[in-house]
Amino acid sequence: MVYSEERKFLVPIPTFSGVPLVYPPEHEFAGKTIQYQREGAQGVRWWNSITNEWQGVASDDTGVIIINQVTEPEALQLQQWLTDKVGDPSKLYAKVVLDFINFAKEQTAHCVYNATRQDFLRTVDPLKWPGQTGWAAYGLHQRKKDDLYRAVLVQQPFIFEPAGNQFFPEGCVLICSISSQKMRCVLSKSFETTYRLESGDRVQLAELPMEDV
Repeated sequence: MVYSEERKFLVPIPTFSGVPLVYPPEHEFAGKTIQYQREGAQGVRWWNSITNEWQGVASDDTGVIIINQVTEPEALQLQQWLTDKVGDPSKLYAKVVLDFINFAKEQTAHCVYNATRQDFLRTVDPLKWPGQTGWAAYGLHQRKKDDLYRAVLVQQPFIFEPAGNQFFPEGCVLICSISSQKMRCVLSKSFETTYRLESGDRVQLAELPMEDV
């Protein structure tokens, strides 16, 4: 079993008019709903160049944007950008959200992705840090140590069909949450950096079970 010790910056997304959360015309699943979104959902859509997939966050007050592996100085920079643009998360709208995603990707070079707010908050704890605002689901959070996963290593090029044929040219680590039974992929380098064994020891990729796909 493994857990993540990653720090993440969260931004709750309020209700506003957005675009349909479907794959764009150039995608093989053009017009179909993006993975993990409900049929007919609207919001903000972007390309995740780290995990090679389209992402979309719903703009119906249920979604949250997450930036991975964020340091405290990066978190302060991200929060200051949002404060300068809109003041607080309740005033966000589509263009600002997309601009923020692009800013976060350029400034941190980290993965920016989406989740359902209520589900994601069960897996993290808010951190005490200088940028605390009191807003729920906003700012620096850390994965809970009791949010455990099973992990297997895939060492060859791999297509993950549940995420719209997400492609990992150098393989990945497949993890499955013990609590939700939801499976997802983590880049091998990121996994080695941010995950630990249940004992607290560092994870060595060579010690993981291997999966042929």
